[in-house]
Amino acid sequence: MRAVPICVSTAVLQDDGRMVGGVEIFRDVSDVESLRQELSGQKGFADIIGTSAPMQAVFRILPDVAASDASVLIE
Repeated sequence: MRAVPICVSTAVLQDDGRMVGGVEIFRDVSDVESLRQELSGQKGFADIIGTSAPMQAVFRILPDVAASDASVLIE
């Protein structure tokens, strides 16, 4: 048996203030969890700020550099 990530929603059913029952909904969130794990391994450079010509040149080559396994130092 394998574990399945789920999202649980619950609600109490009341009639004139008296609890008469309850409802629970279980949703399989395997797809959401899979995407979350896939995205957590990705890193971006959207937080790097710069408007100078040298920085714009760096921004232009970043996608190509990011696709490689090379270590990069920007000075």
